[in-house]
Amino acid sequence: MSNHTANLAVSRLASLALVLLAASPPAWSAALDDEFTFAAGLVEWGLPDWSFKVLDAVEREHPDQAGRVKVVRAEGLLAQRKLAEVETILKGMKPDDPKADAIRLATANYYYRIGDVPKAKELYNAFFGRFKTVPTDPDLLRNYLDSSYRFAKMLEMAGDLPGTAAAYERLISAKPEREVLRRVQSDLSQLQLRQARAESDAGKKTALLDKAWKLSETIQWGGTDIWFGQSIVTMANVALARGDRAGA
Repeated sequence: MSNHTANLAVSRLASLALVLLAASPPAWSAALDDEFTFAAGLVEWGLPDWSFKVLDAVEREHPDQAGRVKVVRAEGLLAQRKLAEVETILKGMKPDDPKADAIRLATANYYYRIGDVPKAKELYNAFFGRFKTVPTDPDLLRNYLDSSYRFAKMLEMAGDLPGTAAAYERLISAKPEREVLRRVQSDLSQLQLRQARAESDAGKKTALLDKAWKLSETIQWGGTDIWFGQSIVTMANVALARGDRAGA
């Protein structure tokens, strides 16, 4: 992206933020979820200060949304590397508050992004060790999906293939958006093939190859895209692993 294009995009986002802030409450309170999505998007665009302005306006008009405001505000503070302020927010929340868990996961993602893998792993393990089912809180679920994928990749880089497979399966069970789901299914099928190649037990190897094959078939039923193409490659490699060169 050129500097001119980037500056134009930032300018448009800033203008939109001003429009939202100037709007009367009824005009935008009906789309409250969109406001939080917008505020979180500003953080991703590198504009946490603008995000804070949107959040301040939301909190003034909707004090009952303080928990959701804290989550996105913490994400903005993490983008500014203000960890102490994030800790202050957490100290004022109940330990079992799902919004607090969302902030903890956002913090784990932050450590992952800056390359502090040991700290990220510690936080991920603490969270996923407590949560055996998919959370229903929308803010926690958003960070849960992102964290599950990051955690899977981190485990894969560390060589923990069973742990990686479990993380992918956990993410699939959360029923993410279609594109995310297909990507994760593709990653998992390739991982299962990789596990099968390294497996010395014939029964376990066959089971892993069967899983990779069936998951590839599931991907193909989902339509024609890049993941469809990758599934064909995976199936060809499964056939080779089974000794079926003609089928491959």
